[in-house]
Amino acid sequence: MFYRDSGAQSFATMNVSVDGGKNIVAILGHWGGLQLIMSVFIWIVLWRYREFIPLMIAEVAIEQIIRIVVHRMKPVITARTPP
Repeated sequence: MFYRDSGAQSFATMNVSVDGGKNIVAILGHWGGLQLIMSVFIWIVLWRYREFIPLMIAEVAIEQIIRIVVHRMKPVITARTPP
């Protein structure tokens, strides 16, 4: 989110110099913002609302399952193996 390329090329080695590369960077920037907001909610639940911990675990697990399914349907092509 804070890198100029949202980490797409610098971390994930995705080629963003293609047509639509700026869109890739923008989408990853938005995704980073959502992850930041979600991490704040998770810390609030851990700190103050412990009865919601099972709900947060379920949310994170469902999100990961959805990411795995989407990745299998639409794999990301990179220039090399990310670090």
